[in-house]
Amino acid sequence: MSQGSILVVDDDVHVSEMLEELLIELGYSVDVATTGEEGVRRAATKRPDTVILDVSLPDTTGQDVLAKLRSHDESLPVIMLSGHTDEDIADRAVAAGAIGYLHKPFDFAVLCRTLSEAVAAGRHASAECVTR
Repeated sequence: MSQGSILVVDDDVHVSEMLEELLIELGYSVDVATTGEEGVRRAATKRPDTVILDVSLPDTTGQDVLAKLRSHDESLPVIMLSGHTDEDIADRAVAAGAIGYLHKPFDFAVLCRTLSEAVAAGRHASAECVTR
């Protein structure tokens, strides 16, 4: 049985492939999108338990994608990912509803802990929606 479903939205092929391989090894079901528009569409088609979202995308910003995801489903846990260490961006992302913010290169233990918490929250929220 899957540990949970994760949508990775990142245009960096190396990062998305590495995350996909790592997450599959950990038992997660993984879907990958390389643009913000594709990520929003995939999340709307099949709700993941968690989204890992890059701050910088070729067609939009991670902030805009976060806002769209949250407008469709405010209970969807989103973890923001960035190669920049700008604390202002991190603070804004969390204030906008991101459950966490990780810097690239990320610490494996922190990623695993954050994912575990996010997936648990996402599964709980999804189950509540079904029972209502």
